[in-house]
Amino acid sequence: MLLWYGAKTAHIASILQKGISMPDSEYPKELLPFGKGIYFYDIVSKAANYCMADKISPIGILLLCEVALGGVEEKVKVDYDAENLADGKHSVKGIGKVASSCEEYEASAYDSEV
Repeated sequence: MLLWYGAKTAHIASILQKGISMPDSEYPKELLPFGKGIYFYDIVSKAANYCMADKISPIGILLLCEVALGGVEEKVKVDYDAENLADGKHSVKGIGKVASSCEEYEASAYDSEV
């Protein structure tokens, strides 16, 4: 599935060298609504929020990625422990209030290489 990923320009060299990686253990839990994982979006404006562009640093990076989600567990509410997936599930689909022309897909991939 093609999904968007937003990144700060400061991180692009590392992403191109090593790929997209999991956030470190010190990453604030409140910024990870479905637990520790790599977050992708089907709505480009949602991914753009994670570019952290502002007046001082007005450029962000948006990547359109082919993501293998595997077995998907759907969530309609924030679940900070969603990384503890049921057997046969490999990712979380957060179903939001806003939808793209198809459907909203906030995916957090676990145990995956991107």
